[in-house]
Amino acid sequence: CGTIVLVDIGLPEAVPELLLCEDEDAPAPPRVRTAHKWNTGTVAVVGGSGGIAGAPMLAATAALHGGAGYVRVVHPGGLPVPGADPSLTTAPVGESMQFAGADAAAIVEAADRFDVMALGPGLGPETGELVPELLERWERPLVLDADGITAASVEALERRRYQTVITPHAGEFGRLTGTEPGYRAATVLAETTGAVVLLKGNPTIVVGEERWVVTTGGPELASLGTGDVLTGLVAALMARGLDPETAARSGAHRHGLAGAALDSERTVTAAGLADKTGLHERWLLEWLRGQAAAGLLASEAGDRFELTPVGAAVLADENSSLAFAAGAFTVPTGADVVEGLAGAFESGIGLSYDALGPCAAHR
Repeated sequence: CGTIVLVDIGLPEAVPELLLCEDEDAPAPPRVRTAHKWNTGTVAVVGGSGGIAGAPMLAATAALHGGAGYVRVVHPGGLPVPGADPSLTTAPVGESMQFAGADAAAIVEAADRFDVMALGPGLGPETGELVPELLERWERPLVLDADGITAASVEALERRRYQTVITPHAGEFGRLTGTEPGYRAATVLAETTGAVVLLKGNPTIVVGEERWVVTTGGPELASLGTGDVLTGLVAALMARGLDPETAARSGAHRHGLAGAALDSERTVTAAGLADKTGLHERWLLEWLRGQAAAGLLASEAGDRFELTPVGAAVLADENSSLAFAAGAFTVPTGADVVEGLAGAFESGIGLSYDALGPCAAHR
């Protein structure tokens, strides 16, 4: 096939302007065997106001499905909370439909046990000095988004001494900096404030110590609330132990992949992006790990699964005498509890053994 020759193309020790984020650059920390909900990353989402109460719920649901062990929504006490994943917890602050600057201390107290705060989804435009106060008072990692960015200033971010990711779209970036958005302007903002800048767009730019371009997102993500989902995902990855820059690019990369996968099936919505299936993650992972333990699936790092060659060959032929649908588990029960079982698998709350009926209880 000829002779292969390595030729210098004239770029000795060149430093690239941008690094392309690929799958191997977008990790998700594995969980250890002894994990519990308080040591697998905890996130407090602060936001919500009249007309956009769903935004913090979207962010919180994304954080939950992004692997955070415990997620709390801190919201104005007078704001009705829309229905959400029952695994989420809530903490009302005050009695109004919108936060005010005087609520900062109570918000910090409500989030006290949590690793990361996601501030901004649905926060609303009239919150006084709340955001500057929280930027000063919150002494742990922070993801700042949406109305949180609008209410912040470069100077307030510069004074902050704790890990911070800001996730502006082009309009928010322009309002914050007074400059046109782009990777060079994002670099200036990151260098000035010490924050990691995740500039949303197509492509998305992530700037920390390095400059990354994320190309997985596309027009399918042009749906109200998908930015809130990204905020929750980045917060979860930070809470699980990734440094801010890695969490930002990993979150953006995975967010784009999820959008593309969902778009192949239906129009992308924020709720669909946060929760692609009706099954709760707890039960889905339990079933997948059971199939892996039985040798029916191959597992990588405990959270990625694929068919074994034998399994793929069997399922490829629907007429195969070996083909079967593997269940999560089998119990003898009556039709009257099937609906309860379905609800348990969707909610993640579970179902007591005696609720399966006398057939199961006496075996």
